[in-house]
Amino acid sequence: MTAADTAPRQTESLTGHSSGARAWIVTGLLVVFMMVNFADKSVFGLAADEIRADMRLSATEFGLANSAFFLLFSVAAAAVGLLSDRVRPKWLLLTMAVLWSVAQTPAALGGGLAVLIGSRVLLGAAEGPAFPVAQQQWRGRPGR
Repeated sequence: MTAADTAPRQTESLTGHSSGARAWIVTGLLVVFMMVNFADKSVFGLAADEIRADMRLSATEFGLANSAFFLLFSVAAAAVGLLSDRVRPKWLLLTMAVLWSVAQTPAALGGGLAVLIGSRVLLGAAEGPAFPVAQQQWRGRPGR
């Protein structure tokens, strides 16, 4: 065995990036993904006065809409976290990001308390699994 046989090799991926560069790109994208996830939970509370005034909600109604976010949050986190062992994380992350956008659309277009609660429940179900899926160990399997 020579030193050349034991030296780690960096292979070029289809995009032309070395595997080390690709890993850093994925890491950066996951950091941004988690920042958006965290910011979304925070912004709703920060915009509470404006949302309540715009939708003419009482403090109780706004609290109900805010807590609706967590109705399926932990259930979805556990279920999709387990699913991430069988499904490629990139597809789960893409699905969650699309669901975030879909869930926010009805609230942006207007509607009442029921629309706000429904969109918050869907958003919570889509955001709950973000951390377990982002932390999924990819175990070096090809194509993951």
